[in-house]
Amino acid sequence: MIEKFLTKIRTLAMPNPHSPVMPIITLSVGLVTLYPQPKTSEKELIQKADELLYKAKNSGRNQLVYHQEG
Repeated sequence: MIEKFLTKIRTLAMPNPHSPVMPIITLSVGLVTLYPQPKTSEKELIQKADELLYKAKNSGRNQLVYHQEG
């Protein structure tokens, strides 16, 4: 589903003239799924998703980086 959304954003090619990276709007997504455990915190889940978001950005942007635990 997210890949379809990414493709749609790319296809629209909406101008982003102030971007130092690309001249169009892009979308980078960090996604993590896991089976919650009693010790799993919301903060931990958000931190992992944030790490994946920055991995997507540092790997060229305009992409999904996904990790499934468990």
